[in-house]
Amino acid sequence: KFGAANGEDVFAKIKGLIQDMIGKLEREAGEEASEKAYCDQETAKTESKKSELEDDIAKLTSKIDQDAAKSAQLKEEVRVLESELAALTKEQAV
Repeated sequence: KFGAANGEDVFAKIKGLIQDMIGKLEREAGEEASEKAYCDQETAKTESKKSELEDDIAKLTSKIDQDAAKSAQLKEEVRVLESELAALTKEQAV
């Protein structure tokens, strides 16, 4: 009654507030979508880097194991050669 007599829309203020709230919610949703996209991108990068580093660890662990086996083999060869050298030295001393 009050505003309708002047030709004004009585719900104009309410419509404006609702439109403002809708705009605010749309902006927030857009910001959240951007943030989620950024987080997803960073997570993907992190997972990729983690996978690369795990591969590096596996390769280095394998190399360490191979080198340890080679070291044990060489130590055994040195022990055998020292034993043979000691036998030769003993023969020459006689």
